[in-house]
Amino acid sequence: MRKNENVFGWKEWLSFLPLLVVYVVLGSYLIFLANPLLGYGYIAFIVFFYVGITSYLFCTKCPHYGQRCSYIFAGVLAKRLFKKREGDCSRLEKTYPAIALTLLLGSPIPFALDKPVYLIAFLSIFILMFGIVKPFIVCYRCEYSSCVAKSISNKVKGEKR
Repeated sequence: MRKNENVFGWKEWLSFLPLLVVYVVLGSYLIFLANPLLGYGYIAFIVFFYVGITSYLFCTKCPHYGQRCSYIFAGVLAKRLFKKREGDCSRLEKTYPAIALTLLLGSPIPFALDKPVYLIAFLSIFILMFGIVKPFIVCYRCEYSSCVAKSISNKVKGEKR
């Protein structure tokens, strides 16, 4: 594969992005119902920590920097705001995106515990995103070996890379 060839096409974007957006919108809605202030906090977390910090810590060292990628918003933001950084990823740079994603996806769950329909929707979307779409469609195409999702994806698929 050529270095400048974009490995992520519409298939990768359209398989993961709609699921993530539905999950976050549904989560925001539930949090806003319970407490509007917490809902605004959740949105602020998404904007400042997940998109802003993740795009700097994680995306600026990615081999797909400057290309359309599966990280979508964080990747787009990285190429617009930050210069590419070289070198190996530190432990923080490797684990922060996984922690941020866990907080992003885990925060709405307590608000859905007493609403079985929403809880089933969250769990179904989560399983679809991380049990099928990420390991078999998105991570399959990715060359970022420092990514925690890539190594988890390889384990899900039984690969040793």
